[in-house]
Amino acid sequence: MRGSRPEAAALLAAALLVSTVPAFGGQPAEMRAYHLDNEFWTHLARDAGGVLASPFSWKPVEFLGCAAVLGVTGLAYSRDEDIRDWAQERRTPNSNRFMSFMENGGDAAYLTAFLAGLYLAGEVAPSRGARKTAVLSLESLAVSGAVVLTLKCLLGRARPELGLPANHFRPFTFQAGYLSLPSGHAASAFAVATSIACRTDSFVADALLYGLAGLVAASRVHDNKHWASDVLLGAALGHVVALKIADLNRAAESGARVSAAVTPVSFGLAVRF
Repeated sequence: MRGSRPEAAALLAAALLVSTVPAFGGQPAEMRAYHLDNEFWTHLARDAGGVLASPFSWKPVEFLGCAAVLGVTGLAYSRDEDIRDWAQERRTPNSNRFMSFMENGGDAAYLTAFLAGLYLAGEVAPSRGARKTAVLSLESLAVSGAVVLTLKCLLGRARPELGLPANHFRPFTFQAGYLSLPSGHAASAFAVATSIACRTDSFVADALLYGLAGLVAASRVHDNKHWASDVLLGAALGHVVALKIADLNRAAESGARVSAAVTPVSFGLAVRF
């Protein structure tokens, strides 16, 4: 099923099951080691819950941002067929080869392999920073993939390659040809790019990461696999999910933690910041 993310949905479902095991007595949040063990599944489930619950605590500026994204997506939706025609008229053998290569940057398998390599490097070094970048990127990839796959199946928008109008929908479907909105490749590329960008302090690195993610998104329109509005919404979802996961972990590592110690002759309470 091209363009969907069943692996991410399965990963997230497994994490939600693991999260039902009580976590009392584990490592404090500020000491998270970012290993791919039971800790990973617990934090993945908690971060996924935090992402899904975040709209209920949005500030006015965040609602404005959401409205802006929906507005731009809606504008693109109204011109999707014109954009598709413009892109297809300008395809060349060279652009076909280049964009075919770039779309691999949004494939979950390739991204997972890249992040696995980064994680292994962090284990060998050892480097907690490298592990953290890899683990949070994997979380963002899984959560954004699950959200995207859910929306794809609920909306059931026909892909442009079917030759149907841009407003043709078949809701509640698993047929690959009707899983256009939003773009999974765009969401995955921007989720990983944003996760890595959140761990760097270089403007050049950020520009390169987002530039590559943008090319991945553009390749989906160029190859007639998605409408322009599909990739815009997918990119926004991947970006927002990764930002939220980074914020959740940043808050957990800098927040206060209360611990208590009880002995037969004393009781102690400590608050750590």
